[in-house]
Amino acid sequence: MDNNKEIGKRIKEARESAKLTLDEIADRVGVASSTIQRYETGYIKKIKLPIINSISEALQVDPMWILGKSPKDSSKKYFLNEEAASLAQEIYENPELRILFDTTRKVDPEDLRLITKMVSKMVKEENGEED
Repeated sequence: MDNNKEIGKRIKEARESAKLTLDEIADRVGVASSTIQRYETGYIKKIKLPIINSISEALQVDPMWILGKSPKDSSKKYFLNEEAASLAQEIYENPELRILFDTTRKVDPEDLRLITKMVSKMVKEENGEED
């Protein structure tokens, strides 16, 4: 298998692992979803380094892993605090709270809890639900 297909396989693997659609990753990278699909299939033979960097940032993986130059377990972590990372994953998986995912990587876990509680309360109020 050629290198382009291997790069594409890693992009697709990371995108699916992050539970992102082609549209979501394309929006984050600033290209069309069809372009991401062509990267994933290896149809596009040369992906410029700035695009590789944008894709890796959007997928939170090491660009060297996408290029096949490092193991996947060397991927960079977005959140510096493991507890904050866990809370952020919970927020990310909840469609009503997903808007909060644009938070800073230095966020304190307690701040995430407070924000989550506030937004959950607002959603309940909006839906006419009691606490």
